Amino acid sequence: MIKKKKMQICVLLSAFVVVLLCFFILKGKRNNGERGNVETKDAQRIVFAVPNICRIDDAKLKLFNEALVKDGHHYKLEVKSLNFKEYDRELREELKKADTDIAFLGFGANDGTNNVYDTIQSGAVLKLDEILKSEKGKELYNCFSEKMWNGVKCDKHIYSIPTSDFYDAGLYVVFNKNYVKEETAKNWDGSIEGIYEILKNITWDKKDAFPFVYGISAYSFSDMLGCEIRNGLLLDYETSTVMNPLESEKMLQFVRVLEQMKENGYLEKNTDYLKNSGINQEDTMKLMERQDYAVVLSSGSVNEVFQKNNHYVKRIPTYISSSINASIGISSNSANVDAVVDFLTLFYGTSKYANILLYGEEEKDYKVIDGFACNLDGSDIEEPYLTKLSLNLFFNVHPTKNESHKKNHKEEMFSFYESAKASPFMGFEVDTANIGKISVDLDNFMQSLGSKEVDQLIKDTKDKLQADGMDQYLDHVRKQWEMFQK
Repeated sequence: MIKKKKMQICVLLSAFVVVLLCFFILKGKRNNGERGNVETKDAQRIVFAVPNICRIDDAKLKLFNEALVKDGHHYKLEVKSLNFKEYDRELREELKKADTDIAFLGFGANDGTNNVYDTIQSGAVLKLDEILKSEKGKELYNCFSEKMWNGVKCDKHIYSIPTSDFYDAGLYVVFNKNYVKEETAKNWDGSIEGIYEILKNITWDKKDAFPFVYGISAYSFSDMLGCEIRNGLLLDYETSTVMNPLESEKMLQFVRVLEQMKENGYLEKNTDYLKNSGINQEDTMKLMERQDYAVVLSSGSVNEVFQKNNHYVKRIPTYISSSINASIGISSNSANVDAVVDFLTLFYGTSKYANILLYGEEEKDYKVIDGFACNLDGSDIEEPYLTKLSLNLFFNVHPTKNESHKKNHKEEMFSFYESAKASPFMGFEVDTANIGKISVDLDNFMQSLGSKEVDQLIKDTKDKLQADGMDQYLDHVRKQWEMFQK
């Protein structure tokens, strides 16, 4: 009987050893495998709401979460995609729930309404002032420059994490020294009228080209005028006043000069001030090769392309203005704010995890050549711009070759914000509850330039604005501005 029991025990022990060996062999295989597998099921769940233009690969998200846990940060990111076209409405509904922690707050709408302001005013996201003074909050605060935080203030408080996307970092005017003397370029006064006077004094005999290239879009010229044009209004820096754009002599003079330049053959007839998306790199290089221009007015990135001996580049001073659009908020209903702040500090304070989320594992999914993220075969990675925008990942990840940024984006970003002037309207957000059709009327005005005599178009649009309630809207926002200044 005893022998029989001993045999049973030996069999059981042998079976146990076999099972144990199998367990360690399988574990070893997992750990020694190409990717490894870290348990994340017990990690703190962090839910980030984004528009469905944001595309995160499931495999890279898994790697991202495993890397966090492996390094002792027990968080698990989940990305919640909402309909881009209905984003503002869907986001407000989501933020009422307790299962969303962080959110891309959206943009202003095509009709000029200030949707992010409305979301903040609804109480859907946390006021961050005190949180950012805490020990962990200070680390998050230091991820961005102070001017950036000032830019996302709303009613003098911080409700969101600033966007680090600044592709359009100001305007540049490029003078071709084959036609414009360097001394003349250096003495240019910064105005559109000044460019026109320079063009009138050059010799231009190329019948198949125009001496002036207008390479900016929408209201990008506003820095040139020392103002902002947003939410259907013009905010004048010099006088700190809120105006009807068509009552601003600065704007009207700019438009009239451009129209005169068209009429006199200095500017292409079909230039559309609103739809023109600027000069892309390829078109710019072709222009450089042909030398078929005397002066170019374009947005920031062209500066690097035009660094040639026969070019003189002059930058128009940039102003940092209010920028809550495309910022990142923390839900007022988040169950664990401390965990969310800690997660965001890791997300924006380091580069390791953000790069994994976008590109995967270095040397396994992508590699870095000369500071740029590339495919393993050295070919260009398709730039995930919309994903970076939705997650606010620009300054702490490897750029791709298709980006116009320099390699050290964080250093460049901080330098840009520290050197630029601050708008007197910094942190002021327009309440657009009564905007109606006003912004659309002004967009239609911009699109119609060239199709009508400009002064008649100005008169017609002023009448339309009046009928659509410009006086009442302007009065409301002026009172809001007066209260903001107190």
